[in-house]
Amino acid sequence: MRPVPTPSNVSLGAEAKGKAPRFHVQARKSVRRQPTTSSRYALVSMDLADAEKLIAAAQEKARSINVKVTVAVVDDGAHLVALARMDGANPMSPMIATGKAVGAAMFRRDGAWLLSAANDRPAFWGAVKGMAGRDMVPGPGSLPITRNGAVIGAIGVSGAAPNEDLACAEAAISSLS
Repeated sequence: MRPVPTPSNVSLGAEAKGKAPRFHVQARKSVRRQPTTSSRYALVSMDLADAEKLIAAAQEKARSINVKVTVAVVDDGAHLVALARMDGANPMSPMIATGKAVGAAMFRRDGAWLLSAANDRPAFWGAVKGMAGRDMVPGPGSLPITRNGAVIGAIGVSGAAPNEDLACAEAAISSLS
């Protein structure tokens, strides 16, 4: 059985005179992977240009159905990329739209599924919402955004009726195709 190292018999690089080291400790180097340009490993993410395109499409749909909305776009980690509130939209709608987008991004599900989960399992929803440490709003008007089969973010729309919020979110998603 090998003796357990104690502070008196552990060396951090200095060797005792005339004795061979009993074991060698090497510090582990931190390796950070760099983005690659290979199509096999291409980075898939939400950028500001895509977020602005999504917002413009959602606002265009909102104008066409004569409603005022706020649109929030988050990345796959539920971090806000862009937020835009139309003139005249409800003052609370930015917080609701962001909460919808955060929920869709974290669960990688649409808002209707989130609402169903919150209604069917309120204790689960409360626990998960607490663990997330962020406000999540279940309900129609939020959708995950996918590219090449991977979720890259989510959109949340608020300010109109739920079906109108959803129509704006769907129009935005279809604009990325």
